[in-house]
Amino acid sequence: MKKLLKIVLSVFMAMALAIQLPVNLVSVVNAEDNGETTEVATNDETGEENEEDESSIAATNDDTASIELDASSTTIYLPSGFGYFILDVTLDEDYTVEYSLSEDGIIELEEIDDAMYFEAVSEGTVTVQAILTTESGASYESNTIDINVKDYLDVIADNSIEDPDNSNCYFVYNVLSEEDKTVEITDYYFNDEDQSSPYSINIPSTINGYTVVSIGDGAFYGCGDTMKIFIPTSVTNIDTEAFSKYFPIRTFYVYSGSAALQYVIDNGFNYVIIDDTSYGDTSISISYDGETVYDLMYDTVVASSYDWFDFDYGITTVSDSDIAKIKSNLASNQEVLKYFGFELTVEWYGYVDDDYENGTAYLTDLAGEITFTITMDTSKYVDGTLIILLLNADGTVTKITPTVTETGLTFSTSKIGSFALVYTDPTTSSSTVSSVQTGDESQLAAYVLLGGIALVGAYYTRKRKYN
Repeated sequence: MKKLLKIVLSVFMAMALAIQLPVNLVSVVNAEDNGETTEVATNDETGEENEEDESSIAATNDDTASIELDASSTTIYLPSGFGYFILDVTLDEDYTVEYSLSEDGIIELEEIDDAMYFEAVSEGTVTVQAILTTESGASYESNTIDINVKDYLDVIADNSIEDPDNSNCYFVYNVLSEEDKTVEITDYYFNDEDQSSPYSINIPSTINGYTVVSIGDGAFYGCGDTMKIFIPTSVTNIDTEAFSKYFPIRTFYVYSGSAALQYVIDNGFNYVIIDDTSYGDTSISISYDGETVYDLMYDTVVASSYDWFDFDYGITTVSDSDIAKIKSNLASNQEVLKYFGFELTVEWYGYVDDDYENGTAYLTDLAGEITFTITMDTSKYVDGTLIILLLNADGTVTKITPTVTETGLTFSTSKIGSFALVYTDPTTSSSTVSSVQTGDESQLAAYVLLGGIALVGAYYTRKRKYN
């Protein structure tokens, strides 16, 4: 009977293979096992028993694989510190990367152009590891690195001062010599919501009683948004990489004969020379609001047909010819305390009458007024004895009456040219009459002239009557 069953089962198996029926599992009667059945896995198509192929089920790791994780910086600072990961991978197939962080909230990750950046969020240390997964499913882990997040203000607390002209900005310094009381500025830290450096920076000549003599490597490297920076004559050394050449500060304001002047010339930076000692009292300083100047230049130029323009402006020296013209308009009891020029330059290009042109224009008349502040000791000057003379572009001279305070004076003008701060000695009478005229004086002169013409006319009329 058992033999018959085996024959019938063999015939059934042969028929199934012949018509290609899927047979995944059959029960074979084992004559030696007293009728018990044993399950045998078979191939879907051939019915042959499968032998498990380890290579087809689990991916085999590549013994030659190499994964090294590094970072642009392992210490970043609040509130604006950031860096990026450097992953050196040697693999024979494509892969994806995930980063494992030991703590959340210390740094944030952001992928930009296939590079992974990280930014400081809160103080602490986070351990980072890169985990790679290949297309075949193999997994690899990199080495681990620690990213330390610190509050920069805590780090620089003992070696920094806040910039008095810009809130939340700090000059970071290093003492060079206690004996000589000298320091080097090593960094300029700014905490701005949009991470933009200030519009204008005025480097101090002293910090806490120490003289600023040097500007260190990378000190102002991140100040590409700054339009103006003033460097004092106390600075005798500037590191070659103190300022970025790729994102440069727009204009450097330096003193004649200073180390800063030589530095900007050597490195090709745009600069303006200020307060040349040959043009008056150097204890008198001139300042203005650069942002207002920029806006006025924009308002003046934007109505033009220029397709593109760039602005430059600042205090300049006065030419000898302009000095001579101003002096020719002085009375004998007047003297110049300070000469200074102000220049507004527009670099432009565009189409003029269908032809492409480019060039440089100099603005001498603005859409609004610039306010200049002259800082000086005014206590020795009697009210009304200080005036401003402006040499206009057309060669005429205009008198401007400033507002005088204990610490200096201010004046506003929409006309730009060469200026002179003039003192009139009230104890000495003038032996000459100045040709400088204000609007009221011009009107009075016109009345006098008309009166003279009328008198001459009356004289000749009377003469004809009696003749």
